[in-house]
Amino acid sequence: FATNATFAVMFADYLGFWIHLTFWTHWMVALILIWGSTYINFKGISFVGESSIWMTALILLPFIIMSILGIIHFNHNPFVPLVHPEKSTISAIGESLMLAVWLYSGYDKITVSAGEIENPRRNIPLALVISIPLVALSYIIPTFAALAGSGQWADWKDSYFSTAAQLIGGPWLGHSMTLAALISNALLLNATMLAQSRLPIAMAKDKLFPQVFNRLHPRFGTPTISLIVGSVILSLLCVGSFTQLVAIYSVTQMLSYLLIYATFLKMRKLHPEIKSPFRIRGGTLGFLCMIFPAVCIAIFTLVKTDQLLLPALALLSGPVAYFAFRERELPALETVE
Repeated sequence: FATNATFAVMFADYLGFWIHLTFWTHWMVALILIWGSTYINFKGISFVGESSIWMTALILLPFIIMSILGIIHFNHNPFVPLVHPEKSTISAIGESLMLAVWLYSGYDKITVSAGEIENPRRNIPLALVISIPLVALSYIIPTFAALAGSGQWADWKDSYFSTAAQLIGGPWLGHSMTLAALISNALLLNATMLAQSRLPIAMAKDKLFPQVFNRLHPRFGTPTISLIVGSVILSLLCVGSFTQLVAIYSVTQMLSYLLIYATFLKMRKLHPEIKSPFRIRGGTLGFLCMIFPAVCIAIFTLVKTDQLLLPALALLSGPVAYFAFRERELPALETVE
């Protein structure tokens, strides 16, 4: 929910490049986007996916132009200063990791939509192999070019790419970047809302959540109750700022990843007979080597954060929900051939 809310908040932040928004008008813009995305998600996964593909080209074009112009007008070393003069190196790394977790997390959400994806055993790994390097380049190159072309690192803040584009290419590029950012955040909200809405329905099918969330739209087969309840929660979260929401999300995500790793190890020990279409090579040792960097980042992030209370309470609500909603007879584990 926290990461989904960041997209609605950023949408309103970028709209502020064109018109002045008060706190309440900023919130209203976020609400319009949330409930518009809810309507789109009622249409189903195909509608969300198809709209995302053709609009992606509109998003990339301003970033490509700004990157080219920024590198052509290279007049500032983007790595100087490497650390903010008013921050310690450890503090800077901690805050950077918070943002990095937000930028590179969320791929686990694909799993709850696997049943609606054609040939997920092939297409999910293939999509990850292709998309992750491209995602990394889409962050690194425009940021490098914007800092190199403008040199205004001290002014960088939320929704700054529009200002950077205007400094490098003029007002037309600033307006184009704003439009691209608006479309980008709308698409991101649509995609993450789709994944978010499938989580309660997956738990309801496993008899771990109220069965009302199992209710589907009669025509489109989408999780109606889950979408509506989720949108109400998002509407409330959007009173927070982008920075606050990223901090909440990053800590929660790190804690949840640790739980996922622990669950994997427990499942491998207790149910070695279960066959899965997705295999991790190298046995338990290979898995431990694979998660070691992520565990180190998680521990460092948790030690350095001052935003631990709310994420910890959110995760502790899990056991409460489990004992409140689970039915006595849980579904048996299935063997996947």
